Amino acid sequence: MEKKSREDTYHRKDLKRTLMRAVRAELREYGAASASLRRIAARAGVSHAAPYRHFKSKDGLLAALCWEGQADFTSRLRKAREGGTSAADRLFRLGTAYLEFAKSEPEVFQLMFSETGHRAMGSNSPEDIESSFADYDSFAVLENAVKECQSEGILDPGENSGALAMMIWSFVHGFAFIQREGFAENMGGTRGLSGEATERLVLGVFRGLILGQKGK
Repeated sequence: MEKKSREDTYHRKDLKRTLMRAVRAELREYGAASASLRRIAARAGVSHAAPYRHFKSKDGLLAALCWEGQADFTSRLRKAREGGTSAADRLFRLGTAYLEFAKSEPEVFQLMFSETGHRAMGSNSPEDIESSFADYDSFAVLENAVKECQSEGILDPGENSGALAMMIWSFVHGFAFIQREGFAENMGGTRGLSGEATERLVLGVFRGLILGQKGK
């Protein structure tokens, strides 16, 4: 009975977290499209049937990691924006936070923005999504920062805020993937720049292009 009690406690309190760690290792080695629930269970040191205690399928497990990552990502963006000293500063602090998340959570970041992750999230929403959607809505944080810049005349108030936010997101997201693959550091290195210096230079140029003389 004592053994069963310990096992029940493990499955109730620790199994889900153990599987979440195991899926990260699986993603590092095989990528999202080739991830195997059986291998994930083996990495976690449990039977191949154990993951079904918490997740209906592999997509359910991948979705859980995506949604957890999205909540963390959204929280980081909000905190970055809160630390700004002006509307323009708050907007571009989001870009820095975006790149930091991509570097600190590479497996989660790639999964969140992959076709596999998107599909998994679409069919496996978290239970609190209706009441807490804002906790997962990272794009709204960016669009609100854009609207603030528009209200202050830093960005054109006549432009669609969603389109402006999408354009800014596209640049930062693309640069995050270039960094992840090592291209930014390699190209910077050929010009005598470190990875950090390359990032500062690229973001500085982007800031100038978006804000013009007002942002300098």
